[in-house]
Formats: sequence, structure tokens, C-alpha cells
Amino acid sequence: MQSAAPQAVTVSGCTYGLDIIAQVGWWRDREHLTRQEAHKRLIEKGVQISEREVDNLYTHYQVLMACTHSGKQRALEQAVKERGGLIVGLDGLAPERASEQLWIVREVQTDTILVVAWLERVDHKTLHSLLKPVQG
Repeated sequence: MQSAAPQAVTVSGCTYGLDIIAQVGWWRDREHLTRQEAHKRLIEKGVQISEREVDNLYTHYQVLMACTHSGKQRALEQAVKERGGLIVGLDGLAPERASEQLWIVREVQTDTILVVAWLERVDHKTLHSLLKPVQG
């Protein structure tokens, strides 16, 4: 079994963290930056990355935004059966100059992304709404 710590900060198969993925997604979707503009900003921040990798990170972002647990229903059911429940982790990411935070809810043991959403304000009500699809 893999450690939960590295899984909490990156997407499987990606060498950049969720913070960079969320930042690229914010810039491309919300600020409408081009690949070249996003690349330039990352370089200015000291991130060593190629323009092509910016496209790859944006693809990771798009997949992340589209992810749900539907493809791993059996693995989740098995985890509940074997362990008596799920271990859920929440990660909140705040891209620079963003008015919202990207929240990712995942089941830690199966590395299954359950919910992904941008939240403008984070409090007990918004987190409750975010977790509603996860509650069983």
C-alpha cells in the first residue's frame, strides 16, 4: 500500500503537485491564459517546466475535474466490507490570485477521487454540501 502523504499532494502518474495542477487549471479556465502565458508565469515562480508539460498539466486538471468514483464502485464497496468504512481525505488548494479554492475529496486507501469542486467560501455548510455525495 502506498503512503497517503504523497497521494494527498499529487495525481497518480504526475510529477507535479496538485498545487501546480490547480494553478494551471485556474489560469487556463478562469483567467483564459494561453499555454505560453501560463508557462511564463510558472517559470517566473521558479518552476522548471516545458510549455508542452503545461498542456499535460491542464489535461490532468480536466481529468481531475471530471473524476468521480463511478469507475471504482467495486473497489470502494470492497474497502467498506474489509475495513468497515472508507478513509476520506480532503485537500483544499488556493491558486494565486484565485477567489476560489479547489477542493478534492478522495478515498485514501483506494486512491479514488470522490468529489472535486471549486468553492468560493469554505465553512461547515459548504464542506457539508461538498461531502454530501460521499455520505452513505
